[in-house]
Amino acid sequence: TSINKLNKVYSKNVFHHGAIILDYGGGKYNTNKDYMEKTYGAILVIYDKYNRSDEENKIALEFAATHHLDYIICSNLLNVIFENEIIEFILSEISRYADDDTQIIFAIYEGDKSNIGKETNKGWQRNEKVKNYLPFIEKYFFVERCANSMIYCKKKG
Repeated sequence: TSINKLNKVYSKNVFHHGAIILDYGGGKYNTNKDYMEKTYGAILVIYDKYNRSDEENKIALEFAATHHLDYIICSNLLNVIFENEIIEFILSEISRYADDDTQIIFAIYEGDKSNIGKETNKGWQRNEKVKNYLPFIEKYFFVERCANSMIYCKKKG
């Protein structure tokens, strides 16, 4: 699922000027990138296995591997993954690119909060509450706080 509108992670948080950000699963549109560049003078690179070309993804991950990232954003990705093993893989990948002081923000869309996953007109939706993702996330990250369907973390050492 890729939607062409400003993501709430970017509209509801304050970033420092010149921030360097990896948006893991950031979709095919540059709306967030354009906003962050204009508003914060940020460098935002987007990795998205399904919505970006192999070349774009290669460039994004090479950049992430060779630069200190101030933030890693993973928004509305975990909630559209059916397999728990793939969620674990995504989290381990994100952990690879984080430094000890990188702020990691996961945003979770809870859907109907029924805990019953189902296919929607936009694709698979887990419909799980934010708290259900914590056992996965806590394997790789220290959770600092949860607020407004966002989980703020730091990498475990």
